[in-house]
Amino acid sequence: MKVPPMANEAIQSTCTDTNTQASTAINTETDTMMTHQTLTQLRSLKLSGMADALQEQMEQPSMSALSFEERLGLLVQQELASRNDRRRTRLLSMAHLKYPQAAIEDVDTRAGRGVNRSQITSLALGDWIKTGHTVIITGATGSGKTWLACALGQYACRRGHSVTYLRTPRLAEELRVLHGAGSNGQMADSAGQNRCADS
Repeated sequence: MKVPPMANEAIQSTCTDTNTQASTAINTETDTMMTHQTLTQLRSLKLSGMADALQEQMEQPSMSALSFEERLGLLVQQELASRNDRRRTRLLSMAHLKYPQAAIEDVDTRAGRGVNRSQITSLALGDWIKTGHTVIITGATGSGKTWLACALGQYACRRGHSVTYLRTPRLAEELRVLHGAGSNGQMADSAGQNRCADS
């Protein structure tokens, strides 16, 4: 049977469109499988921040306008931020602060409180931690000594330092036990921890 030229072109066009659609569907399915596999591998490598960021990028069409290097840079930044957040959360949990919500930014330095703003700023910078100095907070009962100690401890955790909150009797007991065991230097050396003592 002889097919007219126009009908032949129509048949070829239909076949080409069908093949293109099939090819697009296969490519989309392959891309989805590869992305899923990549996300799984990132999480198995404990790069959950990067995996979450990649998933967010896939859901934002505007990301395709960025270069590979720019997108990779964003993934690395997200992973770093995620690790820092997890570390801060872990340090704050391990510190067992009496007032975990205490923040150095909320310290009341109004006149009459006897709190020097410049001293608080200096303590917040943490130079005393690096130099191994001790901070002793004195004041009347109810003046906020414990809260201030917790605020300093919380800020130290946010800056990546490990902290342990202990009441003074517990601290004295730990020191006595370590001294009796002949390892009184161990407390100061163990993980470089900063201890907030509360009477």
